[in-house]
Amino acid sequence: MRGLTRTLQIGIPSLMAGLSAIVVQAAVFQTGGGTGGDLFDPGSFGRCLYRAAMQINGGRAEVSVIACEAGGGSLSTAFKVEQVTRDGRTVRLVTLKPSPDTPPMMVAVSQSVGEAQASRSGEGRHQIEEIPIPSGARVLSFQRNDESRTSLERLAVRMPEAGVRGYYDAILARDGWSRLFPESRESGLMVFVKGATVCCVGVGAADSYGESRVTLLHKRGAVK
Repeated sequence: MRGLTRTLQIGIPSLMAGLSAIVVQAAVFQTGGGTGGDLFDPGSFGRCLYRAAMQINGGRAEVSVIACEAGGGSLSTAFKVEQVTRDGRTVRLVTLKPSPDTPPMMVAVSQSVGEAQASRSGEGRHQIEEIPIPSGARVLSFQRNDESRTSLERLAVRMPEAGVRGYYDAILARDGWSRLFPESRESGLMVFVKGATVCCVGVGAADSYGESRVTLLHKRGAVK
């Protein structure tokens, strides 16, 4: 168990960072005469670290995560406006800087017009079947990468933060999940394991309407 705990301590933050990068809602940019790369070939801006087909709220998207080795200066000159659409496809970008000592990273999400409409349409539906959600919870967004067997779902739950943590402590224990790092009860991040599957439950404080924001990260085959 000690070896498993160490493996998860190292792996879970990286997994959360990678998935969070894909779903960050932030400014969208467009090439405006700058130099340094072709927007419709995101790998031309730097080294492509990750490229996969994703499901986003029922629509399909091609997602690339790129290390911007040239630095942030070339990016700021390349991206001017809000989004790019060409030949029926739209590319949206967000740039991230994980730490002061690392180069910026760029996340590019490419969709056809139909795929983008599917991603925006309709009420969200709970899709992580192994993980229950509280009664009345609203699904805000859902992403899945079948290749890595990873799903991420965001919820709004009309319940205080402590109530959400108590709900998942009780219901996942009932369903055979074991909680790791139980001593960190006030951190807002709960990590559960069942066989080779890991589930992370992130809980944010309730807003003025009494809703807590909850993130469910579910990955099969995470434990070797």
